[in-house]
Amino acid sequence: MEERKQIVSMYKSRGLSISKAVLVAGMSRSSFYYRPKSGKHGRKPSTHTSLVNGTEVSNEEVVEIIKELLGLDFVDYGYLKVTYWLNQHGYYISDDKVYRLMKENNLLMKSIKPSPARQYVKFYRVLPNRPFEVLEMDIKFIYIHGTGSNVMVLNILDTFTRQVLAWKCQLSIRKADVKSLIDQLIIEHLQPNDLLKQDIQVTIRSDNGSQFIAKLVRNCLRENFIIQEFTRPATPQQNGHIESFHSIVRRSVEEKYEFESIKHLKNILEAFYSFYNQYRIHSSICYLSPIMFQWAWEQKLVKVVENEKHQKKRFKLLDLPVNVVKDYYFANFVMSTKAETGSAGEQPVRNNLTDLNSLGGEYNSPNFNKLFNSFMPLKTHNENINLYN
Repeated sequence: MEERKQIVSMYKSRGLSISKAVLVAGMSRSSFYYRPKSGKHGRKPSTHTSLVNGTEVSNEEVVEIIKELLGLDFVDYGYLKVTYWLNQHGYYISDDKVYRLMKENNLLMKSIKPSPARQYVKFYRVLPNRPFEVLEMDIKFIYIHGTGSNVMVLNILDTFTRQVLAWKCQLSIRKADVKSLIDQLIIEHLQPNDLLKQDIQVTIRSDNGSQFIAKLVRNCLRENFIIQEFTRPATPQQNGHIESFHSIVRRSVEEKYEFESIKHLKNILEAFYSFYNQYRIHSSICYLSPIMFQWAWEQKLVKVVENEKHQKKRFKLLDLPVNVVKDYYFANFVMSTKAETGSAGEQPVRNNLTDLNSLGGEYNSPNFNKLFNSFMPLKTHNENINLYN
């Protein structure tokens, strides 16, 4: 544009009229005569505001009224609501002007920062390579026959060992309850296993329930260096391990017992979880119980088969199952008992372990069956039984 103006000036100095010179330069007369003005464009902002009664008040008075309004209890208005309020109270004022006045006096509401985007699961199937690597969390509803209402049971499951690490049974599960259970998980499992020093990144999956997406829960997990993943809507199969566990609860507990009260249910669940973690064999973990499988893994008796996606073929025992079971009970029952009765520093010697019965006592077959049966409380179909009231 400046070059064209120079061309017009050159032809004008040679005697050519402005009208012809701008035609030669290819511009309009108004463009040639235009001179930019300094300062802001448009009209100067008004200093007063009109009222319905025909009078005017200064902008300073309007600002004071806005301050008084925003200072009232429970008033959290933005500039648009302030504009409507002023209009309703007899002020002729636009939302642009209210925005300007509030911005100049730092009265605008602080912009609400959107919460971090939820991280959805990246992989359809969970294939962890060690304990505590991927956990799943979900809520199951269980019907109480005695009260005619449902209660909520929150579970956290390790997808590698299939062990239930923490659970909570209540009439309702809120975000504070989820945080409380996560704290319990950290204290009882994650900290004792010193996962940070082992450089194990813990991930916990859940659906998009309001308890799980709450800021309190997400901050708690972030502060403890736990990654939170959410299953995509309508895809319970992405939380398949804990859904499978809930099916076990339905078959083993719900369909077999009638619950008189929430206390009755808690007693049965406590017994069931103890049985499930310690003794219930699971086809996906070499037909061992979750705790026994974790012990075998720690003793390097389990190998993860590379590139094997079939759950029942992912793990391979490096010894005969009967030997793994014997070693487990020897290490956790016989050996610990001998250590308690032996002298200081004495190392018990393993011998006479030619069959399962050589472990004696607890592991002898008839007694072992009694041990299993003793886990579950009596059914409540008999009206004379009144154990849980």
